[in-house]
Amino acid sequence: MGQFIHISKFSSLNFEPTNVKSWEDQVSYCQKVFVNDPILIQFAADFDETFRYDVINSLGTVIQTGLFTITAIGATINILEKEITELPQDIYTLRIYQTTRQTLLIAESSPFCVTDQVDNTTLLAYTNSSNDFDTIFINGTTRVFNFRFEGGFLNSDTSYLVESNSFRNQFQEGRQLYQRPYKTKSLTIGNAFGVPDWVAEKINFIFCCSNIYLNRVKHSRSEKSAPERTTIEEGYPFSNFKLLLEGEAELYTTGMQIFGNDWIVKKSNWNGYGTWLTNGIINRN
Repeated sequence: MGQFIHISKFSSLNFEPTNVKSWEDQVSYCQKVFVNDPILIQFAADFDETFRYDVINSLGTVIQTGLFTITAIGATINILEKEITELPQDIYTLRIYQTTRQTLLIAESSPFCVTDQVDNTTLLAYTNSSNDFDTIFINGTTRVFNFRFEGGFLNSDTSYLVESNSFRNQFQEGRQLYQRPYKTKSLTIGNAFGVPDWVAEKINFIFCCSNIYLNRVKHSRSEKSAPERTTIEEGYPFSNFKLLLEGEAELYTTGMQIFGNDWIVKKSNWNGYGTWLTNGIINRN
């Protein structure tokens, strides 16, 4: 069969080139990866092709090489995956070689920096409830991808809102039928130096998933929000972006139970803390 490979856009690394035009400032970007962040790569290929990967450090030395885990999808397509962890601190690229008949370099990641200095970065962990976007999320086990980027939430970018429904009776008196407060938060993507477009594109894909955890708290995009660009200066190839999100009360997934007038219980799946009300007094354990 002819050569075919499709790298999932949800993979932890970027395999699309950053095209800095000759008339733009010649700057480079290195994706940050915390020393404990798992790097998950997934791609689809013809069933009769074989592949290997090399991890290459800043000196050009191959420090890790290996094969991919293979899952057959139908009669003609394989899904190949590899999770890489615990790389020493350094700057790396990852190369994918086809090795069926001869060794051919078919994909190379953008540089990524493994470091323990990840201040002012945000980690996204994400998966989907079904296999979609040319990506296998569930096949016996659930794949959870990770992606770290510069940025986060600014206090000034939080808005407090309410969803409500009301009516007026025949005396024009207002009656409230329903209300629920909520807040939106504008996620800043980038820092003073900005990020290349592929970072915003990847995050836009990520927020199409059903389960996205931002620093361990579940979030979703607010309605039809999409990354909005802020240009740093003319001729500079990187930008900052804003994406409007809503946090979900995932830390209290068991909800609230009211027993008579005596107590209210909330349970946290993350830390086990509870809150209850006894005789009008709030207690915490």
